[in-house]
Amino acid sequence: MTPFGLKNAGATYQHLVNSLFAPLIGNTMEALKGSKRSTTWTAEGDKAFSELKEYMSRAPLLSTPEPGDILMIYLSISPTAVNSVLIWPKKSAEHPVHYVSKALQDAEVRYPDIEKLAFALVVSARRLRPHFQAHTIHVLTNQPLKQVLQKPETSGRLVKWAIELGEFDIHFWEASNGQVEAVNKIIKKTLKTKLDKAKGCWPELLPEVLWSYRTTFHTSKRETPFSLSFGTEVVAPVEIDQPIYRTSTYDAEANDEQLALNLDFIAKLCDQSNLRNVAYKQRIAKYYDSRVKPRAFKIGVWVMRKVSLAIKNPTESTLGPTWEGPYEITKVCCPGTYQLQDPKGKTLPHPWNADHLKYYYK
Repeated sequence: MTPFGLKNAGATYQHLVNSLFAPLIGNTMEALKGSKRSTTWTAEGDKAFSELKEYMSRAPLLSTPEPGDILMIYLSISPTAVNSVLIWPKKSAEHPVHYVSKALQDAEVRYPDIEKLAFALVVSARRLRPHFQAHTIHVLTNQPLKQVLQKPETSGRLVKWAIELGEFDIHFWEASNGQVEAVNKIIKKTLKTKLDKAKGCWPELLPEVLWSYRTTFHTSKRETPFSLSFGTEVVAPVEIDQPIYRTSTYDAEANDEQLALNLDFIAKLCDQSNLRNVAYKQRIAKYYDSRVKPRAFKIGVWVMRKVSLAIKNPTESTLGPTWEGPYEITKVCCPGTYQLQDPKGKTLPHPWNADHLKYYYK
C-alpha cells in the first residue's frame, strides 16, 4: 500500500508497464518476474535501451499543411473545458493538424456558452499562433460566433478578444443549416414589407407569409416547397372561387387516386429538384469565379493595409479611415502572405494576408 492510500500499487504498475511495452517485450525487452536477479549490461542491452528511448520520444504524427493552404478549426465546449481541432482539408478528406484543450478555471466556468466558444477560439489562436499567422482560418460552428465578435458591446472581454483575433485572417463558416437561415431572412423581409410601420402586428401576418413562401416557385429548384412535400401543387384560395379548369373538372375519386400516385413519386421529384439546385449553384459559382481577380504582390511593392478592429484608433469614429500606410513588402512568407515594413524601416511584428492589402500608388 502506498503512502497516499493506493492499494495493489505493484499489480497496477506491472499491468501498466506490460501494456505500455507490449510491442517490445520478447523483441528488444525481456519481462522479469519474481525475485531479484543479477543482470549484466551488454552491448545488446545498450542497443535495446537506445531503441526504447527513441520509441518513447516519438510523438503521434499529425498532418503538416502546405504554405498557402486554408485550414479549418472545429470548436467544442463543455461545462469544464474548451477544446478545438485544427484541420487541413485535402483531397476530400480532413487531416488533423493540432489539438487544443484547456480546463476552465474560476470565473471562466461561468461564461455563457457563446463566450466559451469565443474563448476556445482565442485560446487556439494563442497556442497555434504560427498557423493562424501563416494560413487563412475557417471557423466551423453552429453558433452565431461571428455576430457576437463583431458586436461585442455586451461584454468587455469580448472587445478584448475581438481585437486580439482581428490581426488574423479568420472567416466564419457557420456549420448550421444555411438554407434555414436563408428562409428566415426571406420571411423577415416579407414581414417587414407587409407590416410597414405596424411592426407589432407580425404574429397575425406570420401564417400568411409562411403560406406565400411555401407556395412560391423557387428558381434554384424550379419547384415550390409545397410540391416537394406533397407531390402536387397547391390550389390557392382565390382559385376555388374562380371558374378555372382545375376546379371545374374536379372529381373526388380520381383526385384522391392522383394524389396517392403523386406521393409515390415524391422521392424522384426531390432528386430532380436537388440536381437542378446543384446545377444552379455551379452556374453561380462559375459566374463568381470568372469575376474574381487573384492578387499577388512582389517584393518592393508599396501597399496600404486595411484598418481592422485590432489596429483601429479608439478615438476615431466609424467615419475614420479604412486603410492606412503605406508599407513596403519585404518578404513573401507564403503565397498570399507578406512581411511589411513602414517608411522608417520598422518591420511589422507579423505577416499580413493579401485580403487585407491593396496597391499604393505614389
